[in-house]
Amino acid sequence: MNKNHTIIKELIKVHSLDKSLNHKLLDHLELFSFKKNQEIYSQNEIQNFLYFLVNGRLQVNMYHRNGKVSVLAFLEPVSMIGDLEIFDFEVVKYNVTTITESLCLGIRKEIVFKYGQQDPKFLKLVISNLGQKLFLVSKILINILQPLKNRFAYYILQCDKNQNEELILDKREYTASLLGTTKRHLNRVIEQLKKDNVIHMKRNRLIILDYDQLKQLADGE
Repeated sequence: MNKNHTIIKELIKVHSLDKSLNHKLLDHLELFSFKKNQEIYSQNEIQNFLYFLVNGRLQVNMYHRNGKVSVLAFLEPVSMIGDLEIFDFEVVKYNVTTITESLCLGIRKEIVFKYGQQDPKFLKLVISNLGQKLFLVSKILINILQPLKNRFAYYILQCDKNQNEELILDKREYTASLLGTTKRHLNRVIEQLKKDNVIHMKRNRLIILDYDQLKQLADGE
């Protein structure tokens, strides 16, 4: 028994995937390891695998025709990746990027068609995951209506941080685009949060000083 097979069996057990996947689907699971900030899916590429996130965190975003990008959701285990496209679309409709080092279990698309398309337990799992994603997307869409300070606070809390509540932000232009604003407006918000001693920031290195206040802002308070 090779190492990957042993790890796959353990991950199946930990995440109870055997309750929703029939033995044919379980037998075809493959293990994938992704580095931080690595793309798992790219918008408009051909989909080859359905993935199950079993360790790590992911960001789902979409590029628009004007070049801007929007965050759609943040995913945690055990989310399915590619469930939206698996039966209806030839190409991926969004980008999925790792926020942290991540592990996924994947099944080739043709295997899913062959052994999952008529399986009630598997289809129930797909519907459940789509429902969860609808809720996450709705939460982010509601968050868009909040002032930028609140949106930025929510975004910070979703980012990968070390044990000292420290994180490295992307370039200001990219972060501003994700939040649907301009670099100038984002800079003003950052300076206000620094003045209020909520965060400390130098260049792209950000440290959370007041987690409770940041959480209140993220919750729209």
